[in-house]
Amino acid sequence: MPDILIRGVDPLVVEKLKERAAAEGTSLQAVAKRIIESSVPYSREEFLKVAAAERARTGPQKTDSTELIREDRDAR
Repeated sequence: MPDILIRGVDPLVVEKLKERAAAEGTSLQAVAKRIIESSVPYSREEFLKVAAAERARTGPQKTDSTELIREDRDAR
């Protein structure tokens, strides 16, 4: 797997990343890697795959529209 070396990072940024890593119980490298990876947009296929996995994990989200309609009507 390729490596990336980033020079000239503000020391305050490095300190904040170290704090985040410590709070998460992980390494600075893991935090930086996750941030970099999350900044790269998914292709449509990748997005649909991730979205399907998230739906499977959380289950369907259902809202009773009857209550929403009543609230809207009563607010008038």
